[in-house]
Amino acid sequence: MGNRGDAAQGHRQTGPSKAVQQDAEGPPPPRPTSPLLRWLPALAWMGLIFALSAQPDLPHAPRPWLDTLLKKGGHAVAYGVLAWLYLRALRGSSARDQARPMAALLAVAYALTDELHQAFVPGRHPSPVDVLIDGAGALLAMALEQWRTWQAVAPFQ
Repeated sequence: MGNRGDAAQGHRQTGPSKAVQQDAEGPPPPRPTSPLLRWLPALAWMGLIFALSAQPDLPHAPRPWLDTLLKKGGHAVAYGVLAWLYLRALRGSSARDQARPMAALLAVAYALTDELHQAFVPGRHPSPVDVLIDGAGALLAMALEQWRTWQAVAPFQ
């Protein structure tokens, strides 16, 4: 019935419908998003990290070894997620070719500023070990993202 409406309005279809053309050409290119929308998730995650770093004392696990494992593991995961969010933002920019290294570098830079911030929080202290753990988390996230990309290109080789 859609064709009747088009004909009634003076429109004639001279070729395949748009839906058929789109299928033959593949999906439409993604719409570009504004830089603010690309960076907003990373900025929100940075805010969460900052808020946690501003706490004078975080809850403790019942065993010291478990507390250390959870907190250091949390550092690695938090900065792995941050690196991935940076990667997501950078893929829409002119730095697309160097997005993975740049994302890891930005995450480590933020880790350094986070440790500097902790120097001014009562009950907290900066730790170079935490920066190394944060960097390891960021690098692991970028390595996993690279592996995922390779798997998508050649899954059975």
